[in-house]
Amino acid sequence: RPGNWSDAVDLAGLPRRPWKEVRAPGLHWSCIAAVVRCSEPAASDAVPTNSTWAGCLAILSIVGVRLVCADAGGEDAASAAVLAEFDIARVLQVTAKKHAADVLIFYFHESTLPPAERDAGCGQRPQQQLPEPSMVLHFQNGTADVETFILALRDSYAASQEPAPQLAAQKSPGSTTTIREKVSARTPNETEKP
Repeated sequence: RPGNWSDAVDLAGLPRRPWKEVRAPGLHWSCIAAVVRCSEPAASDAVPTNSTWAGCLAILSIVGVRLVCADAGGEDAASAAVLAEFDIARVLQVTAKKHAADVLIFYFHESTLPPAERDAGCGQRPQQQLPEPSMVLHFQNGTADVETFILALRDSYAASQEPAPQLAAQKSPGSTTTIREKVSARTPNETEKP
């Protein structure tokens, strides 16, 4: 179980995905799930623990336009228990602390905004306060896996957007590396009007 879940959460009650999807070549990474926002059926049972680095072995996968975090245990079964699943288009921010570059913190939009609202302000995002992290994952194979994941996430994010965004790594105050999307306000089908 992720570190923020109680022992009372029954993994057998979670949604499942076939291992073939979760372990697609080049689109999965081994990690330790320290924090995962609990899915609706298990949410009432989840309680944070006091141990920051408690967690479970997990697989982070890109499955189509979805980001899937699955329990790595039970590989003898035909399918994996899905700890969390998010639309890639809803990625708000992914950060890594300077002194723990192999630990990524994931933030997602709580709801999908219409493109006009999302891109308000001449293509700039309105200033918004970050929600609570949806996932905190420690990549077991270090920063090399983090880099390949970020590249795959950028490609998948670009494929899921209209118009296509660019994800840019930036240093933010407080010594974190930040991945933020920059989305053009104009779709490819629009033309400039005189």
